[in-house]
Amino acid sequence: MDRSEAWRLLHEPETDAVTLATIAAEHPEFAEKIAAHPHCYEALALWAGSAVVGAKSAEVQTEAPPQEAHGSGRRRQGMVIATAVLVGLLAVGGGVWALAAVNAGAGTDRSGWMSVGSPTTSTAPVLDGPPVYVGDELTWLLPDDTELRSLFPGIGTITRGAELSGIGETEGVHPVPEDCWVWYWGDDWAVTGIRTASWSAGDVSVRGFPTPAEAEAFFASHRDTIGICADFAVADSTGTEFSRVTVEPLAVAAEIVDLIAVHRVEPGEYGDDSLQLLSLTGNTVSQVRVAWKETFRDVSTLAGLMAATRDEAAAELVERIGIR
Repeated sequence: MDRSEAWRLLHEPETDAVTLATIAAEHPEFAEKIAAHPHCYEALALWAGSAVVGAKSAEVQTEAPPQEAHGSGRRRQGMVIATAVLVGLLAVGGGVWALAAVNAGAGTDRSGWMSVGSPTTSTAPVLDGPPVYVGDELTWLLPDDTELRSLFPGIGTITRGAELSGIGETEGVHPVPEDCWVWYWGDDWAVTGIRTASWSAGDVSVRGFPTPAEAEAFFASHRDTIGICADFAVADSTGTEFSRVTVEPLAVAAEIVDLIAVHRVEPGEYGDDSLQLLSLTGNTVSQVRVAWKETFRDVSTLAGLMAATRDEAAAELVERIGIR
């Protein structure tokens, strides 16, 4: 049975005991939710209780595997643990599933085994607003190395880190108009964390903001100023102009929302010529900065990948909250 369909059925009060047993066999990581279902019978509840306790114990005692892109390592680890518990029950528990078949239609009191809450009030997990990522969950929003190399051939060594961006002294330099600060010096923002993948000619970063509203404000400060900052001056403390910056918007498919891409050019010794892309989801803003090549003018592939990555991360976050 498809995993998404199994999860949906666990939130349907009318799902029968036989279907619950099928979901338990194919998706043991849903043990806790299975136990909370009103049609979960005693034998299945006993198995679910052992699976939950065993999985939590194994998570504490087992060293976590190396981090994989988008948290896929976490999903596989959880499934392996739960499956191992189920295999153990089948091996030493003898009649668990035979008993399950006999009792498939019987409703019994399970309160003595584990606290699962009231079956009649169990509801599907609902996020209160946009998804909120914390800590290493930010890495789920980074493309993996293979994806980056396909987008930017020849980029060499990719370094992954968690360093916060430095904030330097502008020595009285400012943009004209002032609203263009984010396109000139956009790093002075409070964040709770950052995860990066960088190489010699560019980087992808994911910033975690304290709240989704602050992430939206950061994203909007860029999105809403592209027009007025298409060509702006950089002046010193006396008002004397010594440089100009251009910001050219690049076309992004209409169905990809909360994502912008530009070609930013700042001439001079300390300037740059770069592709910049920003993507908003929940309390995060992902940002791509890479040395410009004319082939980047068609940004559709990169935009599609960033949108798919954030959608996958959001789905994993909801799933993870749902099985806690």
